[in-house]
Formats: sequence, structure tokens, C-alpha cells
Amino acid sequence: VAEVPTFTQASESHQRRITEAILEHALKICSDKNKVVVGDPKEKICEVAAELKADLLVMGCGAFGPFKRMFLGSVSNYCINSVGCPVVVIKGT
Repeated sequence: VAEVPTFTQASESHQRRITEAILEHALKICSDKNKVVVGDPKEKICEVAAELKADLLVMGCGAFGPFKRMFLGSVSNYCINSVGCPVVVIKGT
């Protein structure tokens, strides 16, 4: 019969190895890409996402007021409706 501290140490060690293996695998399959382009941001973001065959688009939410948004449109809203992959929009403060 194993003592409780020995079992706890073995369990923690096993969990650490599993966590490290998951992290190592995630780092291998995930990468970020960046590119500088000139043009209308909402269109260029969607074009580059398509070129890169992006699995996910993560973008921030601008601080436009309602009048600016009415005339310029929301970049994030355009991308959500136009890009061919899931979009995550991070709200600013």
C-alpha cells in the first residue's frame, strides 16, 4: 500500500508531465502571423486572413463614437460578417 504523500507526489508529477506535453503540442500547432498592408483596414484584414488561411481572427474593438462608426462602419463587424473563419473581438477599456 502506497503512503498518501508518495501517491500525491506521483500524481502531481504525472499531472505536470501531462501539462507540459499539452503545452509543447499547443506551441507546435499554434502560431501567429503578421503582415503590413496598405488599404481599407476592414477589407485588408479579411484579404490577409484568407491568404493566410487563418483558423481564427482575433481583433480589438476600436473606440469610435456612434457618429464615426455610422460614417466609417465597424471594422470588427465587417470582419465578423465577411471573413471565412471564426472571429474573436476583444473589447477595450
